[in-house]
Amino acid sequence: MEKRKVDLYYGSLFHDIGKAVQRTTGLKKKHQLVGAEFLKPYMNEKPILNCLKYHHVNLRNDNLADDDLSYITYIADNIASGTDRRPNDEDVNYKWDAKTPLQDVFNRFGKHAGKRYLKPGELRLDDVHSIIPTDERHDYTHADYSRGVERFREGLMAIKPTEDYMQSALNLMEATMSFMPSSTNMEEVADISLYDHMKLTAAFAMAIQQYLDFVDEHNYKRRLYTGAQKFYKEMAFLLMGFKFTGLEKFIYTIVSQGAHKQLRSRAFYANMLSEWFIDMGLE
Repeated sequence: MEKRKVDLYYGSLFHDIGKAVQRTTGLKKKHQLVGAEFLKPYMNEKPILNCLKYHHVNLRNDNLADDDLSYITYIADNIASGTDRRPNDEDVNYKWDAKTPLQDVFNRFGKHAGKRYLKPGELRLDDVHSIIPTDERHDYTHADYSRGVERFREGLMAIKPTEDYMQSALNLMEATMSFMPSSTNMEEVADISLYDHMKLTAAFAMAIQQYLDFVDEHNYKRRLYTGAQKFYKEMAFLLMGFKFTGLEKFIYTIVSQGAHKQLRSRAFYANMLSEWFIDMGLE
């Protein structure tokens, strides 16, 4: 994979890392700059750091080249956020609460809105109950964020910004930021994790870069920033789906004895089949 694609991956995947760092102390500095300063000792690559610094509307920087990768991260972040105009964590016109815990994404389904929350923390193999939402709300604290950021920092020291470490970087983020809400805006429902948002942004960014290469477009500023509204309407993405016929019978036709272990093993097998299918499709 060419270096620009790798740089775009890391820059887009880590673009909002400053939010987690910011919440460790309540620092009021812009999370774009906080994130770039945090990442610099580990990945001091200008294309990567630019994606962190300039992924919001403060892209009005005369020193940015028209093909700077930050323009791709900018539009990918907007698409991943579901809208092209949303408040930033530093916007004084909105109320923010860093203590907000992550809500269950299924709270919105059904006749009545639910009130289930995930407990602050990190993914742990020895605590499977931590991923189950409960009715009891546990607020995030600066200490909770500090613990997650420190664990992320420790893992980051073993990662290099190369193709070989791309999956490791994703796994590290999943382990440390799956329960951190992406947005702490009190006017919004905090049911999307920081990990999911950043992963989705990286996915959109990689797809957009390949699309622009395909149409031989290298002026990212014109196509994605000043022409953003037009780009949103372009048929730039190909969405592929698949279905395993009979999967329900395979998983749920289980005798009562040892059902728990059988269910887990069959679900794992089905998940591995899905992963293989996706890998083959991508190739």
